[in-house]
Amino acid sequence: TEVGKLTTNLQWISVFDNSLDGPIPTELGELTLLHTLALYFNSLTNAIPTELGRLTSVENVDFNSNALTGKIPTELGNVVGALRLWVNDNSLTGKIPTELSKMPMISSLKLGGNKLRQDGPIPDTVTAMNLVLLDLRGCGLTGTVPEMTSSRFRILDLSDNHLSGDLQTLLSRLLSLESLMVDNNLLTGTVTNLNSLATLSARNNLLQGFLARAPYNTFQLSFYDVSQNAGLTGTASWLANVPSLRYGSVLHACQPGHQPPEDPYKAECALCPVGFWKDTWSTSSSAACLPCAGSFTTTATP
Repeated sequence: TEVGKLTTNLQWISVFDNSLDGPIPTELGELTLLHTLALYFNSLTNAIPTELGRLTSVENVDFNSNALTGKIPTELGNVVGALRLWVNDNSLTGKIPTELSKMPMISSLKLGGNKLRQDGPIPDTVTAMNLVLLDLRGCGLTGTVPEMTSSRFRILDLSDNHLSGDLQTLLSRLLSLESLMVDNNLLTGTVTNLNSLATLSARNNLLQGFLARAPYNTFQLSFYDVSQNAGLTGTASWLANVPSLRYGSVLHACQPGHQPPEDPYKAECALCPVGFWKDTWSTSSSAACLPCAGSFTTTATP
């Protein structure tokens, strides 16, 4: 192919969002001096070439949001210089290769949004990585969330799996975590301390407790969603007093007999005692269900 004519001294390929289609050229594996290979937001198909395992110097590999299929090649574990490997939001299948643990420099790993089916716990090889960001959305994970050894974690997305265990225990292990997404799992317990969290999304789990009891350390909370947890009761009026909050959701329901707003992002009425909406993306917005409509309007600075 024409790619084979590229100079082997090439260090940067970035052709994202260009409507590219077809397979990733195997000849890219000959460009051993590459530092960045960014092909995201295209329509690339077929399997990730095993030849890319020759790119031992590449630091950033980003194939997210394509239509790639097949298994994640074990040869990617040979890319020892990689800092970031993003292959999320494709149609990749199989299990998470243990060989990825051979990438000693990696800090950002995104595998979510594929058709991976681990059918077991988060692999030890992944939990042992010294990661800052980990995305394992919808990877068929089961069992309890193991202890993560990295002290650098900032962003963790484990949504759409079958993970169990106590949510607060997980938070207590990851004190530097800023964003945690665990929607659609089987997590239990009560959130009592947010530590450094700015984002907590724990929709549709098995959480329990009283919403009226505000967790500790809400000082930088901007997104809080614990809706669709049947074991949570009461109101969460404390959310209204969190100055940094942009969105808070606790039950996605209004009082019996009340009809929620038509806007799906405002499925709770701020006047009903089951939820709270605070909008800082627009200067004025109604957040009341039909019986309360017109009686509540919030104005906020974007």
